[in-house]
Amino acid sequence: MGCLYNLVKEAKSNKEANGKIIKQFDAKIKKSSKMLAPKDREDLEQEMKIQIIKIVDRFEEFQTPGFWEFMKKVK
Repeated sequence: MGCLYNLVKEAKSNKEANGKIIKQFDAKIKKSSKMLAPKDREDLEQEMKIQIIKIVDRFEEFQTPGFWEFMKKVK
């Protein structure tokens, strides 16, 4: 399937990678939706998939701080 980090990088130029990312989270999405009434499950699953795609689109590899940069910001 592939490393999530690599799929996110690939999704910047290949939108088919979004489908692979969604597939990796599919079991978790379905498990989370089971907490709701059956009539609301499909809507929740769809909304979660939309949010995942939005987050992937916003991810900027070079703006993510390294560990030490992060620690400096936290202090």
